[in-house]
Amino acid sequence: MRKKELFKRLTAISMAAMMTLTMMPSYAFASDSAFSDGQKTWEEVSAEDAFSDGDVIADEPEEILEDSDDFQLAQPDAAYDEAEDAKTAAAAYLKTNYIDGTNKITSTGGANVVKSDDGLSYTVGLTTPSGSSISSLRLKTEGSTSSYRSGWYINSKYVNWGSKKPSAPRSLGITRPTAEEGNQSFTATLRLFAADTSTDVIDDATRAEAAALASQDFTITLVAAEKVYDYRLTLKVQDSDQKEITDADVKLEEMSYPFDTVSHESDGTYKMIKDMQYKLTVTRDGYNSYAEKFTFSGNPEKLEKTVTLSKTVIHAITFKVTDKDTGDVIPDVEVTVKKSGDWQPINGKNGSYSLVEGYKYTWSVSGVENYKNASDEFTVTKDEEILIQLTKEISTYKVTFKPTYLGQAVDNATVKVTHEEEDDYDEYETYTVEDKPANGVYSLRKGVEYTYTVKADGYKDATGTYTPS
Repeated sequence: MRKKELFKRLTAISMAAMMTLTMMPSYAFASDSAFSDGQKTWEEVSAEDAFSDGDVIADEPEEILEDSDDFQLAQPDAAYDEAEDAKTAAAAYLKTNYIDGTNKITSTGGANVVKSDDGLSYTVGLTTPSGSSISSLRLKTEGSTSSYRSGWYINSKYVNWGSKKPSAPRSLGITRPTAEEGNQSFTATLRLFAADTSTDVIDDATRAEAAALASQDFTITLVAAEKVYDYRLTLKVQDSDQKEITDADVKLEEMSYPFDTVSHESDGTYKMIKDMQYKLTVTRDGYNSYAEKFTFSGNPEKLEKTVTLSKTVIHAITFKVTDKDTGDVIPDVEVTVKKSGDWQPINGKNGSYSLVEGYKYTWSVSGVENYKNASDEFTVTKDEEILIQLTKEISTYKVTFKPTYLGQAVDNATVKVTHEEEDDYDEYETYTVEDKPANGVYSLRKGVEYTYTVKADGYKDATGTYTPS
């Protein structure tokens, strides 16, 4: 049932009840008269006779309105419809004049205040097309001849209201987010009111929300201020003999978000920010790389920085892997070598690695049967063979099954060995794996339970479990 229809019927019922209650006192002034057939009827009593002040009471008090639709309630329906129509009209007006087409909510900044395609978002650039800084927002409002009044509601640390109010924001000052903060957005809410709405109501956010005929949120994004470069750094790269290296690769990075890379200017200098932390990396083929983190102080005596690269010296590094207890060489062991901090392995040739003097590297050995994994870090200083000693850790046993009957070997017997593996996709499920021997010898893992089944013609099948330990 529609809201206004429900309102109509409830009002009709309440009016009928009021009629009934209003007519009830008239019973006190009625008297009955007898007809010749013994029936009785009501005898009317004049209102003037009943009340000294001349009030009039209703005739025929027993009459009750049974159909509320017979009672005309045009006024409540009209009021409801009028209110709904006013809100619809205000919403349409807001859309036409503040959202659609080329209409903008602010006259500030010209083309450098960019409106989104849907008309609900704005990006406020740093300057006007002529180059002037955009430091305020003049929001569009309704004039004195309009059918509406307007109010703007913004709660942001980047907008300075001062003593201004929602009903008359005029030009609001803005504080630019810093380069470190990045672009910042806030919501600006526009509300339209009836022309006779008081200023006190519009300036009270709580009452304004209830009184508004139409409302719309807009998102305004302030472009962050640019970084201020107050200093220039001159960078010089040389070798250990103080000869300048002009073709080195230099990378200078800011260590604060968004971690910009600083490119050199046409004169070779770098624009620097005071008290900013930087990371400097210098590389050149044939030389050791140089890396440093530093905070630029802006000290006039430190506006030139010299980096000295040392020539690369290559050493041949080999590895020997032995059993720690016996000293025996463990053959066919693969050694992985990486530069410390890198994930990419370095390729060796015939077990020899060409590594740079002064650099730190790591070696690692893993997956050697019955030995613990091992790794270590080392610094290259010369050609050398590095000894790697592995500690024995039995993880696999060599097992042979020998079927017998009364102490005698059963030659024609077959043996089947299986174990359970966990399902990679379901930790509660397992599947059976059959283990195959190599020349009759099984490699069985320590701590794993195996099931064996032995069959031979003329003998009952034998089955059992075995856990290497």
